[in-house]
Amino acid sequence: MKFQTKSYMIKKGRYKWKGIYNGDTPSFNMKSLEFKTKIQAGQIEFKNGSAIKCHLQIKKKINNEGIEEEVDSYNILRVDEYFENDTPVQAAEGKAHKRK
Repeated sequence: MKFQTKSYMIKKGRYKWKGIYNGDTPSFNMKSLEFKTKIQAGQIEFKNGSAIKCHLQIKKKINNEGIEEEVDSYNILRVDEYFENDTPVQAAEGKAHKRK
């Protein structure tokens, strides 16, 4: 699943990131500590317009009427690939997952 970021600066701390997914611009939680740490350390450049291929968890809940499901949160659990100048680069955790 490809997810494109709209984040302008990656900083330390707990906060939601913005992205583009299926034409929407949801906020999402980056649960991949390995990827997040590499970005913050400057090992991976991830800026506005960057894209990743990832394992995306979409949590849903039933609305107050009990009729419709609503998206509660988007969580990126694992980053398989990130893109540098439109060239895919396999992330370490994606490579480890592929071996399993």
